[in-house]
Amino acid sequence: MSLLLFVAQSIQTVLVAVIVTGFYVLFGMFTVRESTLMQWTTLSQLTWAESWALRVPLWGEELLYSRQLMLVAAFIGLFSGLQFAVSVVLDSGYRSEFAEDMTDELREALAVRAVYHRTLVTETP
Repeated sequence: MSLLLFVAQSIQTVLVAVIVTGFYVLFGMFTVRESTLMQWTTLSQLTWAESWALRVPLWGEELLYSRQLMLVAAFIGLFSGLQFAVSVVLDSGYRSEFAEDMTDELREALAVRAVYHRTLVTETP
């Protein structure tokens, strides 16, 4: 039963990390321009081989996807996932709400299984 709770909370944590990472990738593509990226890094030019630079035209603007953007977004997303995992473990309100629902569902599933198993055992000669 603990494994089920662990898996459910792990899935939630991974989803939070992926959503935050995706948000920051899109946010970075819309807000960080090539000139800004060149000032913030030691790169002399953006190429696919060196920094996975990909220019995406959208509505007359050029959005820039780069390795640096992905690394920063992944770091923020992973850190957010870690923070979410810690808050899930430490927050008694969330834990009681989530764990009580899961515990009730598990108790019901185990009770149904016990009745089903008892029915099979009594019917077998």
